[in-house]
Amino acid sequence: MGGISEFPDSLGRKFLKNLIPPPSRAVHFVQDVLAPAISKGGGTIPFHLFMDLALYDEHHGYYSRPSVKIGSGGDFITAPAISSIFSEIILLEWIHLWQWMGRPQRFTVLELGGGNGQFAHDVWLAARHFPDFQQALSWVMLERGDRTLQQRHLSDMAEVGRCRWIDALEQMLPDGVTGVIFSNEVMDALPVHWLEMTAEGWCEIGVSVDDDGGLCTKLIPLQPPLTNDYLIDHLGADWSPGMRTEVGLVGQQMMHTMGTVLRQGICMTFDYGYPAHEYYSAAFPYGTLTGFFQHQKIENPLEYPGQMDLTAHVDFTALARAGQRAGLETLGFTTQGWYLISLGILDRLEQAQQAQRLAGSDHEQLTQAVKRLVMPNAMGERFKVLLQGRGVAAEALAGLQMNNQKKRLHIGM
Repeated sequence: MGGISEFPDSLGRKFLKNLIPPPSRAVHFVQDVLAPAISKGGGTIPFHLFMDLALYDEHHGYYSRPSVKIGSGGDFITAPAISSIFSEIILLEWIHLWQWMGRPQRFTVLELGGGNGQFAHDVWLAARHFPDFQQALSWVMLERGDRTLQQRHLSDMAEVGRCRWIDALEQMLPDGVTGVIFSNEVMDALPVHWLEMTAEGWCEIGVSVDDDGGLCTKLIPLQPPLTNDYLIDHLGADWSPGMRTEVGLVGQQMMHTMGTVLRQGICMTFDYGYPAHEYYSAAFPYGTLTGFFQHQKIENPLEYPGQMDLTAHVDFTALARAGQRAGLETLGFTTQGWYLISLGILDRLEQAQQAQRLAGSDHEQLTQAVKRLVMPNAMGERFKVLLQGRGVAAEALAGLQMNNQKKRLHIGM
């Protein structure tokens, strides 16, 4: 295929139509970032490269915008944004783990992504009630996107030297992490290889330019390390031409790197997704890739490039195996609802309600927040928790004591 010598102006105009202001970011992303990448790729780039640019380009990517993305004014809601009770309950698990590990002098939490910093902020505030643990607590934030809101939320921690930022997991070597590597809704936002089954076998879906100057999809041969044999082995054989799905190789590589970085402790992965045999099934014949723009689901992932979130569900079997290849032990897998209930969130709710009643305040808001976090028809069933560790026994984790569903992963025991 020949290269594109000049990117059509009509492409920028097409994206301006129906685009919510300010439109200049979309135009600059298309002209300054996407056009050169497509030209360099000979007219088509693999979707995972488009997704990486659309989300993480240093100047024009979605996560590089210094804007509110989480909450009612953003594009999505995360568990820490619903109530600080989520952070408080997770903190109790960490304190128990710290004690089980012999109360190390430094207990590091390496948080991937970190959103607006709310989770870390709430944990730090709650840790004041446990001064010995707070004295040991050190926070490291891995953030490729804009850090403005995080730095604002975590200024108190940063001022006392208890919080810092890194650009890559490898920066934690050679000392590694003793404590926790934590992620909440991060793996679903990592670039994925988008695939389509054809009569000849699997092909990748690429991003190109149509005759009108707009973005379009185009089938391209599989790019290494993907092969047809690997995909048949990983995804199964029950796929008909025209069906689509995605494979999160970037997430698997990140999990493997997390395994090399973790010295002792656990990797905690909160996200929405399924074990492989449930993910790659008739339930999702066209995959799970989608976009979110101001709380609206956008079916076409090429809409609003650089302006909207792109996400795909997580294959937890693949993540678990990637961690195991790095020497981690898969300790457990369960739903967010069962995990938080095992940690005692309902008891914590009752305590908080009693305190609020004594203070004469309304406790209904907190009750609704907990329901949203744990109920099966809300986040409780949709979100899963994968726990892997090194030098830690499953018995050290209270959240796994009531309904560990590790067998669902089909990775052996």
